[in-house]
Amino acid sequence: MKTKHRKLKKQLKNRSAFTLIEMLVSVSLVLLMMTMFATIFQITTRSMSKQRGISLNDQRARSVFTVMNKDFQHRTMRYSLPYFPTEDSAKSVTSFSNRAGYLYFSMNEPDSGLDDKIQFTVSSNILFDDTDASPYFGRATELVDRSNGTSGLAISPNQPETDDGSIAANSIGSSPAAEVCYFLRNGNLYRRVMLVREPISYAGKNLAPQPTAQSGFDFFLGQTNPSNNATYDGLFQPLGAAATDDFYRLFDYSAFATNIGGRQKATFVGSASLSNETAGAAQDILAVPTNRFGFNPVTGLSREHAVHPAANLGPSKFLGAFLQAETSTGNFNWPQGPSTVELAGNTDSSVANGNAVLGSGNPFDIVGMPMTLNQGNGIVSAFDASTNPEGRGGVRRVEDLLLTNVHEMKVEIWDHRLQRFVTPGHFWTNPATGQTGDFHVSRCLNINSGPLGSAGPVAMKGHTFDTWHPGVSLDFDGVGTVSDAERSPPYIPYAYYPPRQTDIPPGPSPSSMTDSVRTYWQPNSTSIAGNPRVLMDGSIVFAPVTFDGDMPNEIFEWPTGLNTDQIPLQAFHIAYVCVSGDDMNGDGVRTGMSPPNFPTAPGRRVTDGEVIWESFDNRRPLESVRVQFRFYDKTSDTLKQLSLVIPLTDPPK
Repeated sequence: MKTKHRKLKKQLKNRSAFTLIEMLVSVSLVLLMMTMFATIFQITTRSMSKQRGISLNDQRARSVFTVMNKDFQHRTMRYSLPYFPTEDSAKSVTSFSNRAGYLYFSMNEPDSGLDDKIQFTVSSNILFDDTDASPYFGRATELVDRSNGTSGLAISPNQPETDDGSIAANSIGSSPAAEVCYFLRNGNLYRRVMLVREPISYAGKNLAPQPTAQSGFDFFLGQTNPSNNATYDGLFQPLGAAATDDFYRLFDYSAFATNIGGRQKATFVGSASLSNETAGAAQDILAVPTNRFGFNPVTGLSREHAVHPAANLGPSKFLGAFLQAETSTGNFNWPQGPSTVELAGNTDSSVANGNAVLGSGNPFDIVGMPMTLNQGNGIVSAFDASTNPEGRGGVRRVEDLLLTNVHEMKVEIWDHRLQRFVTPGHFWTNPATGQTGDFHVSRCLNINSGPLGSAGPVAMKGHTFDTWHPGVSLDFDGVGTVSDAERSPPYIPYAYYPPRQTDIPPGPSPSSMTDSVRTYWQPNSTSIAGNPRVLMDGSIVFAPVTFDGDMPNEIFEWPTGLNTDQIPLQAFHIAYVCVSGDDMNGDGVRTGMSPPNFPTAPGRRVTDGEVIWESFDNRRPLESVRVQFRFYDKTSDTLKQLSLVIPLTDPPK
């Protein structure tokens, strides 16, 4: 019995051990499977999260593409051909209506994608590429007639609050036209929109762009009694609020400062200002740099940096343009009044002697109003509302934010001669042809028209493209007089560049750029008939110029003492091609002994001895622009690159 008991006990013990082993194995398998499932779940979750991040990244890219592409589709400058000085709409080969508003690119440091700026005018009424005619919207508020205290949109409808067609106040203004600006700051891509006012008609009456009460009172006059200048305080009156001069806190409209006898006020820009017609032109044409948003109304230079490098106030941080966070602070004030410094806790290095006015009071004056940039929030220190504990700017911050975590916005334009995208002001030539590019720095006609002006570093000059206006007359070099070169846009690409020689006037080509087949008209010379668009030896000529004085020193300076009966101011914008010739004496087709009366408009013919010349427009428009974005998505830990190639030339009308 004892033996059987021991055997049974041993069997039970072995079975228990086996059961325990089975249990351990089962538990191990379960744990292994759970671990595998958890790992697979984690991998799947990470993959889904990454895929979601990539999808969101793609969606952000599509949003940027859609917004920017849509803006360019509604640009007013359809045929991106810069205006030459005093260009006449009656003689120009391209209609001025096809070249309305302006187009401006600024690249600053040429190798950087952090300091490029795009600014141009748009109109939702332009439906060539996009049939969506929805207007542009912005902030507006109802105003009070300070001369008598009356209010009401039905009583005084000429104010931005009614521009969207609503008599009921809704804090919304709208317009089919606007200025649009893109720039990058502190890793954020911003899109600033300033409406160009087009008031709706009431009772068949067209309203003026300047908001005016029923009594005839200018809402922005800055005084309560128009007949008594002593009542001037520089303020306007929003309905239900105290009088203020915080213009951009309440209005998203393009406006400039008018200063009469020391009394400053905001003057609204109307849609008529998009026209570049020289006859009967508006006084506030937007193509003239002094009237644009973000440009100094005195010098016409774009305010794109915190300080001027020549001032030795530290690094010249790139601003691009002022943010909504800055212009909506209580001390920006412009254009209704001068900008001021925050008085409490201000450490801005540009403040001197405790003066409440920051420099000139003009925030677009980089010399008279230097600024510091808060690297923590990317806002100009003078306008970051640091007296407020948050210190993030005004009440409208981030309204203009388009995309975050942007590493680069690189802007390049198409150089036809190089057949590649370039930064204007480059030093490249075409290795196949040896030709210098259209936007080579030596072809720059107005080297001081960039953001930093004549005192800027040489390396920062020549890197802008601007379609300009025929009436621009600005002293960019600060010598007190306006030269003919300063009336020219930065670049005008030509189909054919004239040579530069010592015995004839200089053209926009130094001697190193001379093309052997271009020449000036010479008496009794042989020419070959050819197609105006086909280059043939001796077929393309430029009209001669005679002088009453010395040759000018500047490469691109228009010569003085011209015989204007012989050559128009545009000089090289019109060239001449030999379209036919009659070798009457058998010694080759010859020009005459004296220059003919060369036509100053394209498409005209003139007989010159045995040669018939036909004039043609020698200018070439900017064909396209490429904008490259690189931005980072934290969720997927991926860097996305987006390239937009946008055509800029519609057929001339």
